[in-house]
Amino acid sequence: MIAGSPVAMQKWDVAFIKVDTPEIAENSQGYFSEPVANVVALIPQTEEGLLLRFYADSKSKNFIPRQVQQKTFALRASTQTQLKAKEIYTVENKSTGLVELEIKNTETGASNPYLIWDGGQKRDRFLEPDRKFFFEVQDSGLYDISFYYFPSPDLARIDITLENPPIPDNYDELYRYYGDPLDPEFGKNYIVTIGLKNPNGGEWKVDCHKAIAQRLRQVWEELIKDNNLHLIETYNGCFNIRMKRGKNEPSVHSWGLAIDVNAEEYPMGSPKQQPEVITQAFKNQGLSWGGYWKSRKDPMHYEFSVSGI
Repeated sequence: MIAGSPVAMQKWDVAFIKVDTPEIAENSQGYFSEPVANVVALIPQTEEGLLLRFYADSKSKNFIPRQVQQKTFALRASTQTQLKAKEIYTVENKSTGLVELEIKNTETGASNPYLIWDGGQKRDRFLEPDRKFFFEVQDSGLYDISFYYFPSPDLARIDITLENPPIPDNYDELYRYYGDPLDPEFGKNYIVTIGLKNPNGGEWKVDCHKAIAQRLRQVWEELIKDNNLHLIETYNGCFNIRMKRGKNEPSVHSWGLAIDVNAEEYPMGSPKQQPEVITQAFKNQGLSWGGYWKSRKDPMHYEFSVSGI
């Protein structure tokens, strides 16, 4: 099942293919549609376990029994969807066996133009069972998404979800989708350094989570395009592992998912409001503003969250 992609296609094509070639087994093709497209099962049909079949789950109108020799074929499930560059997508393998993920740009023909990692470690395209992985593509466009399942001797189930992680709304989602700042590998695997122009013609070097790097660039592009960059007089920090001021919980800065600007003029606790064009530029990229908080306002602060964590 594909969720979170703007133009996800509703149809999945399913077939058995020969392990060593892309040749499709005779009479083994079928398809099924969302919302049950995420369930494909490979079930041994004899006591010896020599035959397999696949099916969409029992709620589907497209019940497609197909069977082939287990030792010579793999299952392929494929669809197409639009993917955006610099976005982080999630794929979760809930099957009992290894799944190979292939992503192919339909325009350029480039295969697997992506980075994929699990718990901070970069990996190749083979997804281990019962694990969640993240990836991103280099270019926006239409992609063929294919999963290849090489069955294990046990009853196997593929339950693959491809989704764009949500803007976090709580700490569980922060840790689940954007890593653990206390992990020794966190900085290496999640934090990038970008350059953002300043009104004096120079450039601020900003360390931030890769999930918001492109969003911050687009904030600056909007401000520059509308001749409003001069309104950001100072940059006051982004990635900083620390607790919230006066509270016993981590700041979103610990993930590099928050940025402070114009701190001297708009300090924490001040009722002053930053120029609306600045706040709107950040909001357009999914960052909320600390000046909206009901408790202690923080008008210098913008963070990648639904409404402030």
